[in-house]
Amino acid sequence: MAEEEFEFDGDTYDVSAAKKLLKDKNRRVVNIATDALKRMAPTVSISKRKALRPEIDLAVPIIVAIRRGRKLPIDGWHRIYKALKNGIKTLPAQILTVEESREVLE
Repeated sequence: MAEEEFEFDGDTYDVSAAKKLLKDKNRRVVNIATDALKRMAPTVSISKRKALRPEIDLAVPIIVAIRRGRKLPIDGWHRIYKALKNGIKTLPAQILTVEESREVLE
């Protein structure tokens, strides 16, 4: 069992492994539109109260895996929720390759 995991639609991602992989590869940060994430947000269970806390830092990149040809955030849903609530249009993100996404899939 990983330190940090993200479960979605029957799949479990090892977020700890994804963070280590991205750190080791020094992946560049890109901006991702929050509108593209809006329709997925209701399907992810988070603490909405926690998401609005000041310590939830929108400058920290979310981590995005590639799942079935689509982008799936596997880390950063509290930041996504906070950004959507505050009308923030983009968030920084680091995107895993297809191979890396498979590697962190448990």
